[in-house]
Order: sequence, then C-alpha cells, then structure tokens
Amino acid sequence: MNTRLHTLFILFFSFLFVYAKLNVKEEYLTYQGIATDLKSNKFYYLEEHMETIDHHVLKHAVIQYKDSAGAVIAKKAINYSGNKVTPVFEQNDYRDGYTEGVSFSGNKLVLKFRKNKKETLKTKSIDIPDNLVVDGGFNYYIKSNWIDLIAGKTKVFNFAVPSQLNYFAFKLYKDSQKNDEIVFKMEPDNYILRKLVDPIRVTYKVSTKRIIKYEGLSNINDKKGNSYLVKIMYPKVGP
Repeated sequence: MNTRLHTLFILFFSFLFVYAKLNVKEEYLTYQGIATDLKSNKFYYLEEHMETIDHHVLKHAVIQYKDSAGAVIAKKAINYSGNKVTPVFEQNDYRDGYTEGVSFSGNKLVLKFRKNKKETLKTKSIDIPDNLVVDGGFNYYIKSNWIDLIAGKTKVFNFAVPSQLNYFAFKLYKDSQKNDEIVFKMEPDNYILRKLVDPIRVTYKVSTKRIIKYEGLSNINDKKGNSYLVKIMYPKVGP
C-alpha cells in the first residue's frame, strides 16, 4: 500500500471513530444506596440505581431494591423526560403487590395506588396544583432552588402522595451545614400533620450537589405494610 493510500485509510477511520463518538447519545450512570434502620442500623435493603443520560440531561432512572440475599423485592421506573421536578413514575413491590404511581393526562394529575395484591388498583385524576413536586423530582426541586435554600430561605411546595390519592403542602429549609455537607429538612407545612409525620432530612455534598445521606420514611414497606424509617447512605455517588 502506498503512503498516500495509507494516509487516506487512517484519516477515513479516524473520521468514523470521531463521528461515532459525537453521535453517542445515551450514557448510563449506576450507583448504590444502602438502607438501614434509622436507629439500630439494621440492614433493610439495597438500592441499585441506573440513570439514562442523553446529551448530559437525565431522562430515565430505574431503581431495583434488593434484600440481604440479593433478591429483587421491588422496582421503580422514573421518566424525567418531561419535567425533572414532576416526573412520571411507577413502583411495584414483588412481595405483596404494592403499587403506586403518578402520570399526567392533559391538565390533570393522575395518581394510582394499591396496597397489596388483594386490593383493587385505585386511580384518581385531580387538577394539577401550583408548585407541584413528584417523587424523585424532590431532588431536582432542591437543586433548582439551591441558592435560596443555602441562603436560609424556606420553600413551600405541593408533594404528590399516591397512597392518599392526593397531594399535601410541605416546607423545605436548611437544617444545618458543616464544611462540604449541607442538610435540608422537609416536613408538612400543616402544624397538625407536622406532629404526626416524621420529617425527612437529606444531606448533600455541596461541591457536587449530590445526595450522600437520606433519613426518614422509606418508600419500601415492612412485612406489615408499614413504611420503614431508614437511613440511606450513598458511599460513592448519590442522586
């Protein structure tokens, strides 16, 4: 092969390589969360996250929940392609048939819920409230209000609760900050509900704006159908 032809081959295949890299749309980020009892540190389950990222924008997330034996006990699929603060999601527990989810139909918020396989799936369509937050969108609500929150301002929003086929007002504010860690606290805006519902605390690493610890009610239930009260640690990277 002469030198000119050899050079052309190199340029051609180099072009193909660069073209292929430029046209790779989807990337995947995987990480784990370890859920333990909030007080005793007893192991409850492992979260395995896989995020689909398209041109640096989060589009989908799948979370598998595994027990101590490594068996998948539940799965959640979240679609962030519309709005990251109000994603569409569905969660199913393979142990008892627990199901919950949120979707949208026109200007309606559609909630669905089933406590276990013995019950009928319930759905309800309601008007979309102002300042709505859905499921994992809570993380992106914090990030979109980051400057105000670290400055000490309190934010009030409506959080979709499929198990109640409704939404409730919650408030969010900075609880504490030390070095590169900041803790935000979420609790019902209503005084009476605040006395009945455990608050949620989420710790972020300031430099990355990613969660390193979650403390509060879990979206996974115990054998009696009650939510675990957990601490979830993300040892390498979090949501």
